[in-house]
Amino acid sequence: MRILFAMIFLFSAYGCGGGNGADDEKFPDDGKIQEQYDAGEEFAWDFVEDDGAPEDEKGDAADVQEKEYFFDTEIYIIKDKGQDTGDEETALPGKIKVIPSPVDFGFVQIGTEVEITVTVQNIGGSFIQINKISLVKGYPVFILKTGYEATIKDNVVEFTLTPPKILKPGEKYQFKAVFKPLASTEADGEVRIYTNDPDYPDGYTLFLFGNKKMPCIEVNPLSIDFKGIVLGEQKKEWFTIFSCGLKELSIHEISVPPQMQDRFFFDFSKLQSGLAPTVLAPLILQPGDKALIGVTYFPQKVNAVDEIGVPVPDKTDIFIKSNMFNKVNFLGLSGYAVASKCAMPVVTVKPGTEVKVGTIIELSGIYSYSPFGAIKGYKWSVQQPSTSQSAFLPNDTSPSPKFTVSIPGDYKFMLSVSDENNSSSCKTAEKAVKVVAGEGILVELIWDTPGDPDPFNEGPMAGADVDLHFLHPLAKGLDVDKDGKPDGWYDVPYDCFWFNPTPIWGSPNPWIFDDAKLLRDDMDGFGPELLLLGEECVSGGIYKIGVHYWDDAGFGKSYATVRVYFKGNIIFSTEKIALDELDMWHVGNFSCDSFSVSSVNKITKNYVNPNFTPN
Repeated sequence: MRILFAMIFLFSAYGCGGGNGADDEKFPDDGKIQEQYDAGEEFAWDFVEDDGAPEDEKGDAADVQEKEYFFDTEIYIIKDKGQDTGDEETALPGKIKVIPSPVDFGFVQIGTEVEITVTVQNIGGSFIQINKISLVKGYPVFILKTGYEATIKDNVVEFTLTPPKILKPGEKYQFKAVFKPLASTEADGEVRIYTNDPDYPDGYTLFLFGNKKMPCIEVNPLSIDFKGIVLGEQKKEWFTIFSCGLKELSIHEISVPPQMQDRFFFDFSKLQSGLAPTVLAPLILQPGDKALIGVTYFPQKVNAVDEIGVPVPDKTDIFIKSNMFNKVNFLGLSGYAVASKCAMPVVTVKPGTEVKVGTIIELSGIYSYSPFGAIKGYKWSVQQPSTSQSAFLPNDTSPSPKFTVSIPGDYKFMLSVSDENNSSSCKTAEKAVKVVAGEGILVELIWDTPGDPDPFNEGPMAGADVDLHFLHPLAKGLDVDKDGKPDGWYDVPYDCFWFNPTPIWGSPNPWIFDDAKLLRDDMDGFGPELLLLGEECVSGGIYKIGVHYWDDAGFGKSYATVRVYFKGNIIFSTEKIALDELDMWHVGNFSCDSFSVSSVNKITKNYVNPNFTPN
């Protein structure tokens, strides 16, 4: 029995030859097939008598069916009338095979891409029609090169094959799948190949994988700081490289930049080769392996210092070049050279080196350094005008003390330091500050709290809170102390204190200096608190100066001192006065006429003004 297959796919793609090809046995030339192609809408085939056929077969030609075909998978079997067996015969349908499936790109480094050819082959008994190929997952890390125009929507890339690609049995179609990673993580994608293969009505799914097994590197430590060394000496440190991935780690270079190669040197003696890795002879570390490498710092000259006297260190990176995803890893290096074996003090001052009377100078020695260990000891000293009674707060051994400049003149702050190995300064560091006279009357409050183990820490309840108060002559309020007269404390707006730091008592004109201003409030330490009263105060007015121990934070008794300055000269000072929590100390009264302070020195215990609520 001879079988004639009549399918649109063959004739739309290849025409109808006379049986001269390799398919002659499968497709005998029983008749000439005339193909009609109508704008891609439908195909019609007419089976006509072959003039060259034997006479007994010509008579059968009239019984050959004429069929119209659309793009579908229906297969018609045409049989010679004279050989009708009475049985319906079915041809094998087309069937696709995709190679490779899945597609595994392996490990690909950043900045590179890998392209793999995907082959779609018809291994069935009839024609295969490829209608569409879609990249439904993985774009843009994965891309396809099909030779057809792409449309992209919601990261889905579609290629509609127009006209469809027709594969005869055994024929192949190929496209390219490309992987270009953007991050050091594994990637996966999904391709759908839509054909007329009845086994895949929703399309054949082709999975894409990349970087599922990658090398991994761990460098420990991440940086090496040689700190300071004396010129002529050298120091060596070691670092490890650990292969932490699922793929071997191949290192082909460990180096520093050329300009640093005269001071940083490597020791590869712990490696099996004993040599620096190269492209031709890389250091191979299998998963779980480690390598130990030394680096020596041997500077050739003393490092320069910056504007505050701190050495400018040599800083660079070790470049570790490998087959890692990012290709290069870095290990930071730093160090500096000094001329001698001394701890080096460094002084900084804020807000500057020329300030007005009443400024709180913030000193710091925290940038001091030593090649032999951390700085542990600080010792401050000051040269100041003879009439100045200012001191370092909380003391002269603090790394960052404060100092209130209350007298005009020249100040010189000096610091010496020592390190944890008892290496001391070879010389002191100095910083000069010029203090110029300011306007107004300056009131200063300082205190110390023996029960506070750390007066430098900050935050709620971190230290004793002692507050400065300054009353306008119009202040009234309650008579909490029961002396028959209004106390005035906490009478807002006529009490200048932390809750009312910038009252307007006189003219609203900012050029008329007739109000008080709290310059600094300290809630958790030792002060100072500073208040400034303008010289254009109320003629004949008496201003009360007070101190209230607001909260001892559980540290107990504090000892307070108040000083008053006018044009940089001290005009009033108290001894240390012991205060308990809630004590209200009426220090004295300032006269605007005489610019003098008269002492009162009255303490009211457990002073609470019920009319004042800070919230």
